[in-house]
Amino acid sequence: EHPSFMDYEFELQREIIECKSKYKLLNGVPGSLKTLTLVKQVIYDAINIKNITENKIITKRTQYGIIKTYNLENLDSQDFKPFHGCINTLTGSVSEEIKSRISEHLNINFIKHNSHFVYDNGIISINISSMDGFIHTQLLSYNSPIIEERGDYYDHKTSTLIEDIKNHKLTEIVTKTNHRCSHIYSDEFQDMKNDRCKLLVSMCRSFKYINMNIYGDILQTIYVHSISENSEHPMIEWKNKTKAIEFNNNICFRCPSSHLKLLEAILSQKIYSGQSAYECYNVPIAH
Repeated sequence: EHPSFMDYEFELQREIIECKSKYKLLNGVPGSLKTLTLVKQVIYDAINIKNITENKIITKRTQYGIIKTYNLENLDSQDFKPFHGCINTLTGSVSEEIKSRISEHLNINFIKHNSHFVYDNGIISINISSMDGFIHTQLLSYNSPIIEERGDYYDHKTSTLIEDIKNHKLTEIVTKTNHRCSHIYSDEFQDMKNDRCKLLVSMCRSFKYINMNIYGDILQTIYVHSISENSEHPMIEWKNKTKAIEFNNNICFRCPSSHLKLLEAILSQKIYSGQSAYECYNVPIAH
């Protein structure tokens, strides 16, 4: 194996990251390193990892342990892939965590643009924001009249963008720095509102050049809007509508076995029309 290949925490992580499908879904139990897998997917998508020589790699001790990192300042243009990625999350704390991990792995600093964190070296760009910030950026790119309205109106903005994609008013997905977006990553997707899910499905169908990766855990769903009887769970709906490849990781690297046994006992109760949560959503038990 080439010495500069990326380090993987477990074999399934390698399979997920190196899978060539345009649309991928990772449903992982708590503590299954979903966010770290997202970060490494971004690195793999942005950099020609297999071409990197040892002098461009820095091994260092971080809060995440001893990790293999890349010195982007020493990379040549051929070391990068065509990449302008947009990462969206539901909470600011998750955005900060992703920014921190990518900064550590790539030895870069992000610049804050309003609610976005952006890295752009003129060859690749990485953009991190909330889902609603991502939506606002798209509306801004074609001067949608809704951005002039006072207030947030995020549900209205979402439905407007869906309709404008259908009517070809949005001609391409853009990043905060106005590059054509090539990759979209969405974390904590189990709590995504159904209209946001429909928006990402619409983007996959209308912009064939987009690669999209979704991360979440159905059993960590906390919002009623994600499990309403009128629609499928957003992770299931996105997967079915895009025909994405689904990966299930049932290994928790964080909790003692006693925690996992308690979780299994709670979720095995017959609480969904005579079904357990596991049966209802066909998801794995954490080990």
